[in-house]
Amino acid sequence: MEIQKKITVLRENLNNLRSSVEDFKDHHNSKKQKIKNLEDEIKNLRKQMSEYIDELELLIKS
Repeated sequence: MEIQKKITVLRENLNNLRSSVEDFKDHHNSKKQKIKNLEDEIKNLRKQMSEYIDELELLIKS
């Protein structure tokens, strides 16, 4: 009976570990996606700023 109890505890621990690893993986992927989104937003802002500067230069030259 003692062995069966240990097996049950081990199964529960393995399930908890599996769940924790999956949660960590999901959290990591979420962070990676947030970083990618921020990088994309920065690129877009840089592009927009460059376009505004070009427009301003054209206005100044006119």
